[in-house]
Amino acid sequence: ELENGEQFLEAVEKERKTITIIVHIYEDEIKGCEALNNSLTCLAAEYSTVKFCKIKASNTGAGDRFSTEVLPTLLVYRGGEL
Repeated sequence: ELENGEQFLEAVEKERKTITIIVHIYEDEIKGCEALNNSLTCLAAEYSTVKFCKIKASNTGAGDRFSTEVLPTLLVYRGGEL
């Protein structure tokens, strides 16, 4: 669980370029977010070469970009690129 936008950026920018990073942006009260969190937890156990992260939309520092209408959202990064 990433706590803020700074941790989000560090998770993406400081990871080795060969690692795929999947970031789930969610809010607790949004339908589908809990199910996706559970699915990603299972996938993380199977795919050790992929880094799975999650962050609440309200903690990203860009909450206006992640309104409730677009949640849950997955962002996939590799080599620092979306």
